Amino acid sequence: MAPVTEDALDRLRRRYEELGEVIDELTDTLARSSSATESVLEPELIRARKELASVVERLKSLSSES
Repeated sequence: MAPVTEDALDRLRRRYEELGEVIDELTDTLARSSSATESVLEPELIRARKELASVVERLKSLSSES
Protein backbone atom coordinates (compact mmCIF):
# COMPACT_ATOMS: atom_id res chain seq x y z
CA MET A 1 0.00 0.00 0.00
CA ALA A 2 1.23 3.52 -0.79
CA PRO A 3 2.60 5.56 2.09
CA VAL A 4 0.18 7.93 3.73
CA THR A 5 0.92 11.55 3.03
CA GLU A 6 0.24 14.34 5.46
CA ASP A 7 -1.66 16.06 2.64
CA ALA A 8 -4.06 13.11 2.36
CA LEU A 9 -4.66 13.15 6.10
CA ASP A 10 -5.21 16.92 6.06
CA ARG A 11 -7.77 16.60 3.26
CA LEU A 12 -9.67 13.95 5.22
CA ARG A 13 -9.54 16.02 8.38
CA ARG A 14 -10.90 19.06 6.53
CA ARG A 15 -13.69 16.96 5.02
CA TYR A 16 -14.48 15.61 8.49
CA GLU A 17 -14.86 19.16 9.80
CA GLU A 18 -16.93 20.23 6.78
CA LEU A 19 -19.28 17.28 7.19
CA GLY A 20 -19.68 18.03 10.88
CA GLU A 21 -20.75 21.57 10.00
CA VAL A 22 -23.16 20.33 7.32
CA ILE A 23 -24.70 17.84 9.73
CA ASP A 24 -25.11 20.53 12.40
CA GLU A 25 -26.78 22.89 9.91
CA LEU A 26 -29.10 20.20 8.59
CA THR A 27 -30.05 19.12 12.11
CA ASP A 28 -30.82 22.71 13.10
CA THR A 29 -32.86 23.27 9.95
CA LEU A 30 -34.78 20.02 10.45
CA ALA A 31 -35.64 21.04 14.00
CA ARG A 32 -37.35 24.18 12.66
CA SER A 33 -38.79 22.76 9.45
CA SER A 34 -42.12 21.63 8.14
CA SER A 35 -42.72 18.02 7.20
CA ALA A 36 -42.33 18.91 3.50
CA THR A 37 -38.90 20.42 4.12
CA GLU A 38 -37.99 17.50 6.37
CA SER A 39 -38.68 14.99 3.59
CA VAL A 40 -36.20 16.85 1.38
CA LEU A 41 -33.47 17.44 3.98
CA GLU A 42 -33.53 14.13 5.81
CA PRO A 43 -31.96 12.15 2.92
CA GLU A 44 -29.17 14.76 2.77
CA LEU A 45 -28.56 14.34 6.48
CA ILE A 46 -28.40 10.56 6.09
CA ARG A 47 -25.90 10.88 3.20
CA ALA A 48 -23.74 13.31 5.18
CA ARG A 49 -23.69 10.98 8.19
CA LYS A 50 -22.72 8.01 6.03
CA GLU A 51 -19.92 9.98 4.38
CA LEU A 52 -18.74 11.18 7.79
CA ALA A 53 -18.60 7.58 9.03
CA SER A 54 -16.61 6.63 5.93
CA VAL A 55 -14.15 9.50 6.49
CA VAL A 56 -13.71 8.48 10.14
CA GLU A 57 -12.94 4.89 9.14
CA ARG A 58 -10.46 6.05 6.50
CA LEU A 59 -8.75 8.38 8.97
CA LYS A 60 -8.48 5.53 11.47
CA SER A 61 -6.96 3.17 8.92
CA LEU A 62 -4.54 5.79 7.59
CA SER A 63 -3.48 6.81 11.10
CA SER A 64 -2.68 3.22 11.98
CA GLU A 65 -0.63 2.85 8.77
CA SER A 66 1.58 5.86 9.48
